[in-house]
Amino acid sequence: MISGTAFRPAVWLAGLLLLGISAAHAQEQAGEESEPLPEPLTLDKALELADEPHPDLQIAEARIRAAEAELQGARAGDDMSIYVDGALAYVKPPDYSFDQSNDDHRLTLNLDKTLYDFGRTSSVSDAAARQLGSTKLLHINARQQRRLEIMQRYFDVVLADLHYYRYNEEMAVEFVALDRLRDRHELKQISDLELLEQEAVFQRARYLRAQSQNRQRETRARLARALNRPGQLPRNVVPPALPDIERELPEVESLQTLALEENPMLKSLREQVAASR
Repeated sequence: MISGTAFRPAVWLAGLLLLGISAAHAQEQAGEESEPLPEPLTLDKALELADEPHPDLQIAEARIRAAEAELQGARAGDDMSIYVDGALAYVKPPDYSFDQSNDDHRLTLNLDKTLYDFGRTSSVSDAAARQLGSTKLLHINARQQRRLEIMQRYFDVVLADLHYYRYNEEMAVEFVALDRLRDRHELKQISDLELLEQEAVFQRARYLRAQSQNRQRETRARLARALNRPGQLPRNVVPPALPDIERELPEVESLQTLALEENPMLKSLREQVAASR
């Protein structure tokens, strides 16, 4: 027989798995159901979409609700419960009985209240509260990871565009040089080898341009998926202004200390350790 305490986490885990599967399926149709991406697309607008419904955020929110339910159940463990119990019965008394009635009904009023459990309920409640704090930190971490992923995909598109502009210009320059050498070759001013060398340089620039063009589409597809808009490839992505990039950074040691103290994942793990204890 499975107890209620052992059964509830299994049900919640199954629910989380089902939610993840359904959320992932819903993400495939998000491109058609969501509003189209603005044109041109800016980094600020892309980051505004980070808080829209997303499978990672939905799973984190479901874990919070499960932890809240666990906390409520733990706090209700020592609550007073009152219930009525009754039964109807018909009996045939023996001949020697003084009471010859046939009714043997029963109605009882029951009251249950835990007087003392040696701190078990308090400990379970504290552990559930710690677990709830841990899940909330995981939700914060999921939200931050969403924003970081969107920024990474956004800057991948910006870099892909810069590479394309560079190789497109290079191919144009090499084509002009090749066209001039062809004219000189017709006039017998250069050898076949010189012409073939420039042809190879031009073909290399042309290949790099095609590769960079493919990279543009690839990075845009990844950005659209990060924005929960699969299939909606943004055409114009505006390079953001980065005024803070020239500011003086603090020492690496202070950044490491800050990261260890404020990292939501590490804080969540600390809460889980405290809950286990």
